[in-house]
Amino acid sequence: MSLQMLGFDFIGGPNSNGEHYTISDGCGCMSMAAARKVAEEMELDPMNPPSCIQFRYAGYKGVLSINPNLDAAKKCFDKLHKEKSEKETRESYMAVDFYFRPSQKKFEIQEEEERLCRFEVVKYSAPVPLFLNKPLINILDQVSKLHSVESYERICKRLHMLLDKHIFSLCSTLTDELRARKRLSELPRYVEYDMLDAINFTQEPFFRLVLRAAGRVSLFKLRQKLAIAIPYQLGRVMFGIVDETDSLQYGQIFVQYSNEMAAFNHGKANKRHFGKKIIVTGPVLISKNPAIVGGDVRMFEAIDVPALHHLVDVLVFPRFGPRPHPDEMAGSDLDGDEYGVIWDPELAFNKNEPPADYTPVIYNEEAGDSFEHDDFQDKMAGFFVNYLKHDSIGRIANAHLACSDLYGIKAKVCGNIALKHQRAVDFPKTGKHSAPLEYNWKGSDPPERFERAPDFMEKESSEPQYHSSRLNGQLHRRVSELSDFLSSVIVQESTNLPDPDEMLLSNDGHDAYLVKAQTDYNLYSYRIKRLMDEYGIQCEGELFSSSYSVLRNRISDRETDDMSFFNTTYVIGQRLWEIGRLTRKQFFASAGGKIEKLTDARGICVDPSEKLRLLSRAYYTIAYYASKRQYLSFPWVACWDVLDKVKRTTILKRGVTNLAIDPFADRLLSHIKLFVRKYEAKLKEFRERVFQIDFEGPEEEYERKCFLRRYAERYLGLDILLFFCSEWGQKQKLFELSPIREEHLCLFVVGIELSRGSFYETPKDWSNSPSSPSADISSSLGRRFFMFLEAMASLQSNRKEIFDFRHFGLEYQHFFNNGEWRVLQQVALDTYLHLVFSDQFDVVLPSTVEKENFSVKEEILEGSCFQLELPSTTVNDNFVEYYKLLEVLCKESGCERIMMRCHPRYRIWRRRLVPNGEFPRAMRILVTSWGKKQAIGQLRQLLAIKPQMDLSADHRLAVRIIPEVTLELFNELLDREKVNWAMEYQFNGINQIEEVEESSENAEEEEEIVEYYDDSE
Repeated sequence: MSLQMLGFDFIGGPNSNGEHYTISDGCGCMSMAAARKVAEEMELDPMNPPSCIQFRYAGYKGVLSINPNLDAAKKCFDKLHKEKSEKETRESYMAVDFYFRPSQKKFEIQEEEERLCRFEVVKYSAPVPLFLNKPLINILDQVSKLHSVESYERICKRLHMLLDKHIFSLCSTLTDELRARKRLSELPRYVEYDMLDAINFTQEPFFRLVLRAAGRVSLFKLRQKLAIAIPYQLGRVMFGIVDETDSLQYGQIFVQYSNEMAAFNHGKANKRHFGKKIIVTGPVLISKNPAIVGGDVRMFEAIDVPALHHLVDVLVFPRFGPRPHPDEMAGSDLDGDEYGVIWDPELAFNKNEPPADYTPVIYNEEAGDSFEHDDFQDKMAGFFVNYLKHDSIGRIANAHLACSDLYGIKAKVCGNIALKHQRAVDFPKTGKHSAPLEYNWKGSDPPERFERAPDFMEKESSEPQYHSSRLNGQLHRRVSELSDFLSSVIVQESTNLPDPDEMLLSNDGHDAYLVKAQTDYNLYSYRIKRLMDEYGIQCEGELFSSSYSVLRNRISDRETDDMSFFNTTYVIGQRLWEIGRLTRKQFFASAGGKIEKLTDARGICVDPSEKLRLLSRAYYTIAYYASKRQYLSFPWVACWDVLDKVKRTTILKRGVTNLAIDPFADRLLSHIKLFVRKYEAKLKEFRERVFQIDFEGPEEEYERKCFLRRYAERYLGLDILLFFCSEWGQKQKLFELSPIREEHLCLFVVGIELSRGSFYETPKDWSNSPSSPSADISSSLGRRFFMFLEAMASLQSNRKEIFDFRHFGLEYQHFFNNGEWRVLQQVALDTYLHLVFSDQFDVVLPSTVEKENFSVKEEILEGSCFQLELPSTTVNDNFVEYYKLLEVLCKESGCERIMMRCHPRYRIWRRRLVPNGEFPRAMRILVTSWGKKQAIGQLRQLLAIKPQMDLSADHRLAVRIIPEVTLELFNELLDREKVNWAMEYQFNGINQIEEVEESSENAEEEEEIVEYYDDSE
């Protein structure tokens, strides 16, 4: 670190305090030579160093980007001044390796102490995927609606499509070999997945366990945060740096990204490998967490600058302009802040909203009391305690999200919360906490502390919840239905796994190897169990996919928002890597050799001996047939390369030629063929019913049969696919629950094939002659049926209101609205997910067994408690027909039992009257239900309240009508049973309490008695 200098910052215009902005705040630069040395120290590829590193060194903090001009200056200086190397002379030439800026200097340090300081790398630039979140989706939704209807519809449709893409890409890793291999290669490589050529990842139990855990945790995060993945060709997360070449003008940026994603790998042998580098040009949308106001998400113009081609996977901002672009987005800077960069044209805004003013507040206070050095630790501890007491950024962020959803992002209350949010963000730096949130109404301005929460925040137990019609609510409800369904399908992570590969199991006569393998397995299982128990890791799949639903003993509760690599996940990965290293070393030692001599320079055993092969089989057998808890990772961590060679050799010896390229589709095809062979008579009846033309029948039926017969004759095997789909529809009661009939389902199947391009349009005059083209699709029926389910399950993302068959060439017009085909979409989605995650075909498909004994009896569950609001007049004047209402709700929802009761904090006799002596306008009740998961969900949907979300509406009026809407809903439910909202008792004041208490005693103090309350405080 001898070649360094402190340079100068780029300065912008004045802020609202009159002080000038620092455009290069926190961003310095380094030479290419220095970057390569740093990469080598970090065991990365020195010929391909990171373009930017986040660092800490001797009082400096921030980022350093590569600047080749420093290398050129050093070369020029060394050539002209071979004998003169004074520091001042080098600085005048900028002939240094590290160029720091004053904005990076956070505290002074003695010169002699600086020599002892180490250069610490916190993080480096790399390809990082981008995920959306609820605040960002809220901004995309509401700002686009302010711009234009076209922009709003475009962005909403795109986000629904991205959600489907995210979900189906997760599912495809369990059904498609290529996608499974690609997904595993993106995970930490404790096993070299790319080199396992003979293994089917979707059928091997351990790899399927890893893939399923990664998918399940991803869906869990999807429900919790709406973390929808942006395709990595359309968006990334990048460090922000400043343009050192003066090439970019105000409003322009430079973005170049690596085409391939690089997973973070452990171990000395792993390097960062990048594929093709692509430069982005055109409109780009950029945001910075935490983004809460409309101006925090901005549009820029990306251009190609040859002088910046050495920078990859970073976002380059211009050095010109009155205000730094990073400061316009959540008041960020360039000292290590990461930005979400999206160049998807479907998510672009029409224009930018005005940026918020994030100028820090100046506090005119006198200097604090001086203290001795020995008191420093106590003072620091006191500040930390104060920070914990006033750290309210989470509550403020939730308040802004809830208020902006109900009242609109432009509402005055949201602006006030945004200011408090910024002060809360700066609290660790300034030591000045933000003012608490307001709890009371001020005229027509609602309180900052939200009184009602949208359903996507899932706070039903603490606040009344309403049905949000905004984009966050739409996406959340789709994900919730999916998550609830999967929780009933996947009971345990290790259940319903495929059988072990018999080619890798030990043969008889190798007991000595099994004994040795058992000893090594016991040691391995002890180490893995200890690691999992220490951090509360749910299953082995989560451990090896680094996808954790819950973790104990975290380094920090907020480390998921920390930019550092060195978090709990990193620590677990390092320990797991060490366990794998020891286990692999033990494997070769057990075979009588050393790993260094039996493997090549890459650490791979290319030509294993017979002893190694037999021992690897024993490892596999012991792991998969352990008497106690199974750790399926044991053989793959220890000897993945030897197992691959064993299977290759076995395949060659047996002369196997029909290797499964698509195992999942092959299993599905076998199921279809077995079913058709068993029910040939039904197939014959189906052909007569669907394809046999009646010339005297209705014209519509004639056209339909001609259409289906034409395609069935051209594509051999289509009749079997249509027959199987028809039987599937009958099993799912599709024809009973919707107006869709058998012939319509057949049209859907053909239509999906046409839209995918796998079928060609067949003219009416086409005939099955020797010269006419035809195709045999019998061998691909399994994959085609699965693709049909996926296509129908994703219909909702297309936001279609009507689905018609006119584009099929039919003369008659038959169409379905979204309420009619929604049933088909739902049963297709349920079947699709069941096939992907459960591997039990007979449960959801037409069964090949005489007596179907596959229906799983759902257990009765207790639903989470939620709150409703009712007018206070309901209790002031009359007594509700409580039991009749519960009976109606149970009947409508399918629940076994429903209970409504007062919240313990809000009993009437514990509350004061409002100033005019009347009871408050609204009261709240708690609702608890028991029943099947689907019934509980139906009850929530039945009682969902949809308030008016008009930006120009009176906020107080919009809130006051919510209790009236709930009462009206109850009236409608009772009217269905021809029961009026009859009020049987007239009572008020203390008499109300006495009558309720008396009825409660007669009912043996059952909790079902309705106790009403208000929320005036």
